Amino acid sequence: MKTLLLARHGKAEKAEFGTFDFKRKLVERGKADVQRVSEELQKHFTPQHIISSPAERALQTAKIFAKTFSIDKKIIELNDSIYEASMASLLKVINEIHPQFDCVLLTGHNPAFEFAIEYLCNTNIGHLPTSGTATIEFPFEQWSMVSAGTGTLLNLLIP
Repeated sequence: MKTLLLARHGKAEKAEFGTFDFKRKLVERGKADVQRVSEELQKHFTPQHIISSPAERALQTAKIFAKTFSIDKKIIELNDSIYEASMASLLKVINEIHPQFDCVLLTGHNPAFEFAIEYLCNTNIGHLPTSGTATIEFPFEQWSMVSAGTGTLLNLLIP
């Protein structure tokens, strides 16, 4: 069995004219929401690995999760494909997760994460708000087998 946690980054600074989207940071509410969600998840799941979009707000989100789960933030894997991901590129990231990891957390962005949850679980979740996190279970031993409709949505945490 494989368990995937898909966490949308926390609430970030507003995108303003001339502001580089990639550098937007979490606001205090975003940090607090991610902390609450990570503490709730910790009661049931322990990711062995974290993969994050390199965008500042997603990396900050990953670091909050890492602290809660006692994972060294220096080993967070950054993957450029998660920023502005298509469904195909996000699925590629998931399919390439090393099979030694049974529970992995990905931090990233909408609309890709919303689409991924619906695609992987063959369900309709509607809008995934900031800090929203889905837990999906797959009946496989290899991440490479993950594809459309193969996951079961175990929970959807909304702050």
